Amino acid sequence: MRISPELVVSGDIVARATELVRAHPTDGVTISALRERLGTSRKYAVPLAEWMDANGISRRVGDLRFPREDAL
Repeated sequence: MRISPELVVSGDIVARATELVRAHPTDGVTISALRERLGTSRKYAVPLAEWMDANGISRRVGDLRFPREDAL
């Protein structure tokens, strides 16, 4: 899946990131936690999180990502 003009990731990575965000509906997920759980770097975790925000999977509140209510 193309998540930015410069970055393509597998659908599996998107699915794993989505599951991680959905697993933390009250405490949220940081970029650091997303990076660690996916075994990647900030270079990839930040655009992935921004893509999830833009596509209605997550919403950003400060440094945390929460699942969108309509995406639960």
